[in-house]
Amino acid sequence: STMNAPAIYAAVMACGLLLLFNYKGKLRVIAAASGFIGLILTLSRASWLSLAAGFIYLLLFLGMRERFRLLVAAAACLMFLLGIAQLPGVREVVWQRVQTFTQPGHDVSLSARIVGHEKAFQQIEQEPWGEGIGSTDTLHNTEGDDDIIGPHDSTVLEFLYSLGWMG
Repeated sequence: STMNAPAIYAAVMACGLLLLFNYKGKLRVIAAASGFIGLILTLSRASWLSLAAGFIYLLLFLGMRERFRLLVAAAACLMFLLGIAQLPGVREVVWQRVQTFTQPGHDVSLSARIVGHEKAFQQIEQEPWGEGIGSTDTLHNTEGDDDIIGPHDSTVLEFLYSLGWMG
């Protein structure tokens, strides 16, 4: 079973950016700026949210000196983002993706996930003991369908399909 590789890479990039704040090397600023721009260009909203959650977590639990360094680094990353957002092709693509946070009704992938989860939970209700490990690949491979989520889009659904409600 393979998951969406770009999403995994974006999540690893978000973790790497959070770890980079503790790094003392000379190239830290350049690495953080290029990593932040790379993360934004992945258009992975889940990774953006994980970076924001990690940033908030660090702000809550770091000392005052480290908080200040973290805020300065965040300000530098925002300046880089504003700079790259001046490129016409980048601005439209990133802005459309950001608008899905404020206007979720216009987000096609969110609507498809809601419909897919509703269908999946109706099916899972009928099989409380699950279908066995690997059933998501064989019985629920819906990639290519427009209104159904893929077999690996939801870890919760994959778990419930495999092990049932009692698992």
